[in-house]
Amino acid sequence: MKNAIAVVGVAILALVVSSSAFAGTVALWDYNTGTFAPSMGSGSMVTGGHVAFDKWDTDLGDFGGLYPDGSTAGKVVNGMAENNSTDPMPITNPGTAIASRGLRDTYKNWLTTDAPGYNYVGWKVSTEGIATDDIKIALDVRLKAYDARYYQLMYTTDGITWNYSPVWQGIDAGGDLTLWNNVSWDLTGLGVAGKKDFAFRFIEAYGPGQSSYEPAWSGIAMKSGVYAFDMVEVYSGTSDVTRVASPFGPAPGVPEPGSILALCSGLVGLLGFARKRTR
Repeated sequence: MKNAIAVVGVAILALVVSSSAFAGTVALWDYNTGTFAPSMGSGSMVTGGHVAFDKWDTDLGDFGGLYPDGSTAGKVVNGMAENNSTDPMPITNPGTAIASRGLRDTYKNWLTTDAPGYNYVGWKVSTEGIATDDIKIALDVRLKAYDARYYQLMYTTDGITWNYSPVWQGIDAGGDLTLWNNVSWDLTGLGVAGKKDFAFRFIEAYGPGQSSYEPAWSGIAMKSGVYAFDMVEVYSGTSDVTRVASPFGPAPGVPEPGSILALCSGLVGLLGFARKRTR
């Protein structure tokens, strides 16, 4: 009986370890410390084209209005729009970089005359030491109704060749609003793990089958964009980051039901094997 229990114990440990060779946050930028450096892990930021970030997003109080469902809950609190991103930290120092609600470009440099990919904001994170090729990206992007409706992710594993993620992201603002959208890209199986030069970029996109930008709300004319970013995370497996609920899009990092079922099935099988050994 003792031998059987030992076998089960070792097998369970091996199963847990093998199923989570690396599971956690590699890097996170929450922009609450007044720097461009990540608050978790290590990495760097870079911009391209006309984009230059020079403002900490702490003055969102002037962006009032209704959500598409007609509600105002959580949009403006004491004159400031707090908790619209998934950052759990409240804005405690308005007008400063400390505990800000993200980082933004104030000069409308995402020009509508520029082709997709010319203007971008990027993050570089080494994925060396991560053997499991299940890297995921999650970020909050704040956009206005006249910003481009669609955006894409570009990534590189060598710092030279850039590839497009096959997934477009986008949002229908539903009105003349400024709002946050929590989005994620799953790069599993694309060979980005174990790369010291892994980096990714956020870019505007025309959208599937389109040849021009279209605004996030169809009732307004397209203008050069102003984006803000918050809670930019790279993780493998399951995220370690606590996020508050976002009005648009679920917080990432929840284990998939299939993964939980597979683990439980494996444990049941091991227990059954142990019972046979004891008879």
